[in-house]
Amino acid sequence: MKYTQESIYNLALNRLGVSAIVQNTSDTNSRVTALNNSYQMAKEETMKAFDWNFLNRVGELTPSTEDCPDPRFLYAYDYPNDCLAARYILNKGEKQYKKFDVTTDSNGNKIIVCDCKPAYLVYTRNLQVTVPETYFTAEYVSALSFYLAFLCANVITGNAQTEQRMYQGYQAALARAKALSANESIENDEDDNTYLDARN
Repeated sequence: MKYTQESIYNLALNRLGVSAIVQNTSDTNSRVTALNNSYQMAKEETMKAFDWNFLNRVGELTPSTEDCPDPRFLYAYDYPNDCLAARYILNKGEKQYKKFDVTTDSNGNKIIVCDCKPAYLVYTRNLQVTVPETYFTAEYVSALSFYLAFLCANVITGNAQTEQRMYQGYQAALARAKALSANESIENDEDDNTYLDARN
């Protein structure tokens, strides 16, 4: 199924028990205004909340032009422009994830520091601008609609219990997404039973 911003709004309203249908996000009624005000935040926070398969990317990091500012680590790398959340660092040819941290260089730019050279980052891409809602998966839309409903519940319904229910629904949707994601990954490596390939 292909999703639109309007369909996500309608799903959030449905969760709130509101039967009104949003046909255009440019409408000026109070419900659409509330949804518009919270939508970008809801999308980003839901993207960050979990290592979504459809947002996942592995890329080799570019060395920073500055020396590593953190004495705990040897190397510093530029933070990828399309990175929304850094998840894991890998060293080429090795299976274990490596320790890393995110900090800033002398100019205030975000950098990643670690002991790998070269270093590969597993991260969640920021697709908010370049990829439309049609790219979203059902599991992501379910969680997003609950979180959007949670953010808007007080304004739209004025009911604190509804707000709490929406957050509980969001947590349940995330748990379901994690379970489904685990089913799509290999848990045990036949060559090394102590290492988990699954990203959970």
